[in-house]
Amino acid sequence: MISRHHHWQTRLITPPISSAIARSVVDRSRPSTAAHRDSEIFGLGGSRSEELFPARVRIYDGAGRVEAVYDFSGRTAVVTGGAGGIGRAIVARLATAGASVWVWDLAAGDRSEGMFLQVDLTDSEQVATATKRLLKDAGRIDVLVNSAGTLGSYVPFDQLAPQEWRRIIDVNLVGVLEVCSHVVPHMRAERRGRIVNIGSLAAKQGLANLSAYSSASGGVVAFTKALAQELVGFGVFVNCVAPGPINTTLITDLGPDVVESMIKSSPMNRLGSPSEVAEVVVWLCSDACTFATGAVFDVSGGRAAY
Repeated sequence: MISRHHHWQTRLITPPISSAIARSVVDRSRPSTAAHRDSEIFGLGGSRSEELFPARVRIYDGAGRVEAVYDFSGRTAVVTGGAGGIGRAIVARLATAGASVWVWDLAAGDRSEGMFLQVDLTDSEQVATATKRLLKDAGRIDVLVNSAGTLGSYVPFDQLAPQEWRRIIDVNLVGVLEVCSHVVPHMRAERRGRIVNIGSLAAKQGLANLSAYSSASGGVVAFTKALAQELVGFGVFVNCVAPGPINTTLITDLGPDVVESMIKSSPMNRLGSPSEVAEVVVWLCSDACTFATGAVFDVSGGRAAY
């Protein structure tokens, strides 16, 4: 399991819950300069927010960079597909914030990054077994990030073998439903939780030669919105993150010509990084997110048309 890293000294100040405001304080333990200021912003709101995940923001004015610092101490997270790519970046980000992270993946992963269980997410019995083991060992599931996915072959749909497009639907959509079917009852009973489903820009605009993947991603978006309505009254928020092309082997394995065309289609003229996706995900999993559920958050560098 990744150990928590303390990047800076600070005080945790919790205003009264009834105030429903965010306070900002300057950390006086560090030298104050015009170019370098540390501030903390605490988000409040929602049911049982005092039990969830406070957030702080560290600001470096000189570099124009903002880094959020969260405290997930005592919380347990599950990240599917966490052995590589975007999932691995999410595992690292949550663990750095203090969460106890469990990785469920069919692929073998780095066993140092979270508690690793090899699980076929499309197999109900395997998911049920993994859920029971986690609850026995950790006693709780506070965060679920469904990040497992596969693109399949980059070909026109009529050239895609039926067994391959069925596998794409199973991994990208059925796997999300399968995991949620086992985790949601626990979150509903505890009346708290955060679920983030990793979809894709393909869900919103469709991608030629990735028709099955686009269809599965569209299903993830619709499922996210429906499940969010079912669970919002139980203190469980469900959101979707829809990345554009990200610099992972999932994209680079498509070949240099395809990657170059993706870059040219990006207003930022580059691929995104897994850590940029992870930053959005960890905010959605935190108590700083108090009024967003059933939403789709694009991380596409401006490529999304709507």
